[in-house]
Amino acid sequence: MSMQLFILLLVLFVLLKGLLWFREIQDRRQ
Repeated sequence: MSMQLFILLLVLFVLLKGLLWFREIQDRRQ
């Protein structure tokens, strides 16, 4: 696997986890 592809997948994974975490925090406030 090329390094650029690995970095791209890593960034997408972090963004996805961040989005799920953000939604979880929003749900707890309500």
